[in-house]
Amino acid sequence: MVQTLAAAGELRRDLQRELTYDGLRAAEAKGNKGGRRPLEGTQDRVPPGRRCRSQEARDGSR
Repeated sequence: MVQTLAAAGELRRDLQRELTYDGLRAAEAKGNKGGRRPLEGTQDRVPPGRRCRSQEARDGSR
């Protein structure tokens, strides 16, 4: 019985993976790109960690 459930789960996982790849290929064919859209104006932004370190250097605090 456990083998049957494992086989059913594996089949479901394989089907889901196949459908995901099919959707990604269809989107790529339409010219869509996957992933999160970039935020506007992030090229000149300083990452938060660097901002803290540079502020500490200016203030002389730690």
